[in-house]
Amino acid sequence: MCKKDRVSWHMIGMGSDTDMHGVYFQGNTIHLRGTHRDSLALFPHVSTTAFMQPDRAGIFRVLCSTLYHFTRGMNQMYEVSSCGNKDPSEQPYGMIRTFYIAAEEVEWDYAPNKNWEFEKQHSDRGWERHGDIFMNHTENWIGSQYKKVVYREYTNGEFVEIKAQPPGEEHLALLGPMIHAEVGDSVLIIFMNKANRPYSISAHGVEDMESGKGLPVPVTKPGNLPQRSAPS
Repeated sequence: MCKKDRVSWHMIGMGSDTDMHGVYFQGNTIHLRGTHRDSLALFPHVSTTAFMQPDRAGIFRVLCSTLYHFTRGMNQMYEVSSCGNKDPSEQPYGMIRTFYIAAEEVEWDYAPNKNWEFEKQHSDRGWERHGDIFMNHTENWIGSQYKKVVYREYTNGEFVEIKAQPPGEEHLALLGPMIHAEVGDSVLIIFMNKANRPYSISAHGVEDMESGKGLPVPVTKPGNLPQRSAPS
């Protein structure tokens, strides 16, 4: 294909109910159901069509991100030629957007409302109440609360005040903050590890423009605060 071509990818999932695929397009994005993305989920016996207008020339991979499928060879190459469509002499320049994100430990309750577990998840025999097994904290069971490490956004580099979630993002709950940027912006993430084990943060799909490989992901030890930036 050529840069700026209008390309359609027609895909169908075959196999049993366990053959679910995550189709990942390296190098360029696809347009699917009103969103721009680099991957999509493909379920068995379901077909979909995704559209692409490539803006990067080179040889890229399209692969299944399900590890079991990928290691058994489910990947292929596609090539984008410039075909005389040169890049503009000046790239759009945006603003630098800075985010202060920390990895920190929380006690997360997987079943905050336990009515369903206690009332519905049991057999007619009282000694096989699964709700009692998994919900109650006893000498032999840890209950429904587990230690998790989550991403939390802070207001500044002091990492003291957690930034309040804007309306409409409360549903993210366990998930990390939403990072918003526009084409041409530079994203600077100041990451601090407030947990007790090494952790890192990376941007899926962000690659080096020259090599086409993913950017290196530094592992941060507890208490350390590295900096990294990535173009949007």
